[in-house]
Amino acid sequence: MAVYYPYAPLNLTESSIRVLRIQKGWWPDTIICQLCESYADHDKGIPYQALSYTWGGTQYRPRRGLPSVLVDGHEIPLTENLYWALRHIRKSDQDVVLWVDAICINQRDPVEKGHQVKLMGHVYKGAEEVIIWLGRGDDRTGSLLDLIDWVDCRATEAQAMGNKEHWAGLCRRFLEQRWKASLTESKGDLPQLKQTLAEVLTQPWFRRVWILQEVANARTARIQCGLHSCAARAFALMPQLFGVRTNTHVQAILDIMPRFRKGTWWSKVRRLDVLLHKFAAGEALIPRDKIYAMLSMSTDACDPDIFYPCYRKPDDQVYRDTGFFMLFGKTRDPTVPFPRLELSDLLGTKSRVAGHVLAAALQKVGGPRCPWRSLISNIVLILNNGIERKDFKLNGVLAPLAKMPGCWYCDKDSDRKGLCTVHRIVLPEEKVDHVAVSFDQVEDRLVFMVVGNLFWPPTMPVGPNTVLKCPRLHGEDEYLSSVSSVFSLSSVP
Repeated sequence: MAVYYPYAPLNLTESSIRVLRIQKGWWPDTIICQLCESYADHDKGIPYQALSYTWGGTQYRPRRGLPSVLVDGHEIPLTENLYWALRHIRKSDQDVVLWVDAICINQRDPVEKGHQVKLMGHVYKGAEEVIIWLGRGDDRTGSLLDLIDWVDCRATEAQAMGNKEHWAGLCRRFLEQRWKASLTESKGDLPQLKQTLAEVLTQPWFRRVWILQEVANARTARIQCGLHSCAARAFALMPQLFGVRTNTHVQAILDIMPRFRKGTWWSKVRRLDVLLHKFAAGEALIPRDKIYAMLSMSTDACDPDIFYPCYRKPDDQVYRDTGFFMLFGKTRDPTVPFPRLELSDLLGTKSRVAGHVLAAALQKVGGPRCPWRSLISNIVLILNNGIERKDFKLNGVLAPLAKMPGCWYCDKDSDRKGLCTVHRIVLPEEKVDHVAVSFDQVEDRLVFMVVGNLFWPPTMPVGPNTVLKCPRLHGEDEYLSSVSSVFSLSSVP
């Protein structure tokens, strides 16, 4: 038995992929497959289906009475969940051509893996159909999917026969008919199927971050449990029709099922920073995949020539590059200084990332030629422009700044009794020396200021100035300040 399949190299200059041809066979037969090189473009390569599933942590080990899986004569290691998926997807009357990441990508080659992950959006978009595998299921899940399939078929047939009613409305009507019949004739026990649907929505598949782009790029998809299946768009409608509550994350997944996306969050802003924050709770075996899984869905980071997956970079560099792209919309020059970021920083709002980066840069800034000054200047510029466009929220930017360590002092001559943090900086083209952040403990408010010297002004006027809009000083002894925001501390995230 070969521990690892001897992969032939792919042509990484094109959209080359491998597809798995599963030979037809009966249930007790060994699952025999071949890997073939093809293309992600559906009009150029071999027609195929794509599998969306969870890897799971349990390794499949052949047992007596169960067939093994051979790929070009090699017995390959599979997870338990993938083994059962292949076994149920195999047909007895015809071969099945399937793309499945664990087999079709050489997981031991980081260069190939990065190339294939970059193509993954095209892979799922090019598939004839995406099979969403939710496990083997049981009699209850089988009855549920059979019912959903019946409702979908009846609604589709009604439209084909000239019924002008909307498809979703027809689904509701046919489901209500079955529901009423079940109460009097015990057909399928529909009330219990409501509980089954709620349980299906808690399956690990709904927590996996990669499934988002798999579903979002699918032209058509089917939900499958064991040997039972139904159209994904009909499944997505069922929680609403059954009255099953879903959490925000699950509903966001249902909203992007094929033919179900119009009018959902998919039609709104899909910048990388928005997606990272929206799906922060998604799960991935490799932390950086929480970023890479969003690229093909985003409207700003979907160009693989600008931002692409790379598994050879250390995590620290990946997080820095992502933070830089979120703020400036372009790839980072490695020679440009940029503070260290954690994945948790990137999963917050764009405003929090800006505040975190600015706070870190303020602590590193040195003399006139210090390279960190350029970064500070550029962040000030995007903040001044972005606040007006509402790309940034003041409380998100100011919260990290307020936590900066620095020179603490209290101005005894001031009416304000709070402590202040002061950092000496000189912004290009601005004659301003200090940034101060203050918590007013008496009035329970946060004030961010740009001041001209170390002394806190006797009064702190509230002005309309935008954050870090630095006024010029007209005289060395003149007190000037720019109050960016005054709001309740309870509003700070």
